[in-house]
Amino acid sequence: MIEQVIEFSPMLLDTPNMAVVISVMTVGAFALWAMVAHDIYLGETMPKLWEK
Repeated sequence: MIEQVIEFSPMLLDTPNMAVVISVMTVGAFALWAMVAHDIYLGETMPKLWEK
């Protein structure tokens, strides 16, 4: 899988689509981070509020 990505990266860099790929990856990474942060927030903060 990693080898395929390395083989394809020169082609991606030569195309205008690279900007689209980077945008999608950035949005995906942000969405994943937001989901994790949301889970941590709910997991740690909400039980404390309920205990009160």
